[in-house]
Amino acid sequence: MNFLFLDFSTQPQLSATKSGNEIIVLFDGKPVVEIERFLCGKVLKGKNCTTLIDDYTKNGKDNFYSLRGYNFYKHDTNIRVVFEGESFGYIFKNIEDDMMLNLSSMIKIANENFVIANKTPEILKACSSVGDPVQKIISSKIKYSLDGSITLSINGQAQEKNTVDCSLVFDPRNQWSVKKLSVIK
Repeated sequence: MNFLFLDFSTQPQLSATKSGNEIIVLFDGKPVVEIERFLCGKVLKGKNCTTLIDDYTKNGKDNFYSLRGYNFYKHDTNIRVVFEGESFGYIFKNIEDDMMLNLSSMIKIANENFVIANKTPEILKACSSVGDPVQKIISSKIKYSLDGSITLSINGQAQEKNTVDCSLVFDPRNQWSVKKLSVIK
């Protein structure tokens, strides 16, 4: 439901557990950070995340880019925030700056690039028609649902140089199973 992946494969002393709406990251069994996902529209009463990002930038808030390309903003002492698109963000509470820097390289957000990078074969297969397979994705757009599913709409180029518009629904809780919504040539 959080669209957040924590890759601790190189750090076996790290683990994570869910507690209510938060993900707690543990180092040797001791909490080092609490992570909570939030919808910007709820926090900002109908405004999107760009409003917060602009505010952080305008006020010169400390920030850094992780190795994976996410921009982490310092909201307050021991609080960092990262955004995914215009819809939602993650708040990291009770974390020291050096731990946030280290942990940032282990964080992946199931954003548009993540879905395409990890699901291209399934996308191309689902969006292909018989005799005219989709060869490449030209553009895409992602939408997150409150039920935990992810809808990806793509515009692709088929083998016969036709363009294809296709929408797919992914269920991350069910081995990322895919359901084709529609294909338009």
